[in-house]
Amino acid sequence: MPSISEEPSVLEDALYEIYDTLITFGTSGGLWLVGVCVALVALYAVHTLTVWLSADPERAFHNAKVVVGYASTGYNTYGSLKNVAVDLQREAIPAWNAAAKHVLEPAVWTGMEVVSLVFLGRSHTGVFPDSVPYEGYKCGTNPDGSEAAQYCADANAYAAELGTVESTGSNVGGNGTTLLLSTGAARRLQALSSGKSLVGILPIQPILDAVHDIVGIAVTVGSQIADVFWHVAYTILTELAVLIFNIVQVVIKALAGAVMQLVQSGLLQSLLKMGIDLLMVLLFNVALPMLFAILDAIMCLINLMQPGTWALQLQCSERLHALLTPSLYSLPPTTHRTC
Repeated sequence: MPSISEEPSVLEDALYEIYDTLITFGTSGGLWLVGVCVALVALYAVHTLTVWLSADPERAFHNAKVVVGYASTGYNTYGSLKNVAVDLQREAIPAWNAAAKHVLEPAVWTGMEVVSLVFLGRSHTGVFPDSVPYEGYKCGTNPDGSEAAQYCADANAYAAELGTVESTGSNVGGNGTTLLLSTGAARRLQALSSGKSLVGILPIQPILDAVHDIVGIAVTVGSQIADVFWHVAYTILTELAVLIFNIVQVVIKALAGAVMQLVQSGLLQSLLKMGIDLLMVLLFNVALPMLFAILDAIMCLINLMQPGTWALQLQCSERLHALLTPSLYSLPPTTHRTC
């Protein structure tokens, strides 16, 4: 018998090599590379067709110039308006500080005093003890004769790098000569020193002067009024806080007792039953008829837009009217029927 050859043919070897190459390419990052290439091509297509609204390089450059011009104008406008807002906010800072000092702080302390009187039965003595030892940094020689802290040495070195140091062992630097400032800080300092800004700004100095005067009046008058108000409120609340709290407790207990009596007597159940009955009556006798009337009105409007159905509608209306009032028509009642 002839022997069967188990070796693959040349074509089978070639197909196997192609298959193995494709599998290796796909599992070793080939798909990732293809995906990146497709993404780049898609990004380029989106960029050329949508971002600059043209695939023509000259037209795209013109569109880019226009877009950048509008963006620059918008950014400059935003910067000018932001500078105006910052200047107005700087003028309003004293009013904020006065409100925090004469309104918020007394309100917090009054609330803490009332809560302490009501729940603790004594005045509020504060969170920290009367004497708190200072544990910060004092540059110079320590009281015990030891050397200064490392912080002071670092501060002295920093002051020395800035320029002149007022005195040895001091952490306050004098008029430095190598101080680096940001662009915004340099512009503000230049505007404060000469009164003129390096960049164009909106002429709002009259508005700033008016805001400054208004804030000054508000701080002066408002602080006095707030001090008097919180003094009166603090005196009244500290004297009557416990009494008011006891009255509120009595009222709450009385209301709770009345509710318990209603539940125990069955009156609450009767009221709930009456409310549910009234709700059902309103639902079935008012809400549903109104809903059906609205639906009929909508259908009438739809039929009104269809002239071909007007004849049938008139005949139906005539028959219904004859059914309701048979004495006005000659037809016998048995011939009437609804639509």
